[in-house]
Amino acid sequence: MGADMGESHTPGPWEWDQFAALSNGDVVIAQAESLPRDSNARLIAAAPDLLAACQYALPIMRDLGLTARVEQIEAAIAKATGSDVNA
Repeated sequence: MGADMGESHTPGPWEWDQFAALSNGDVVIAQAESLPRDSNARLIAAAPDLLAACQYALPIMRDLGLTARVEQIEAAIAKATGSDVNA
């Protein structure tokens, strides 16, 4: 589903390593000097998985008629991808 939404971020999984660099194994995305550590690093590393979970949940939430949650998920996906979910 993610590929259909025009993702252009560095593919995951992202990991925070012992050298304080966030990477997917091939590409360094950020280093500790430029980011707060610990909880922020874990959140950043989880971002691709969180985006995928939102993309998976969106049609289910629409089918259930959970309008407020649909709008919240659409906004999160748009923020993460820089695109309109409904386009």
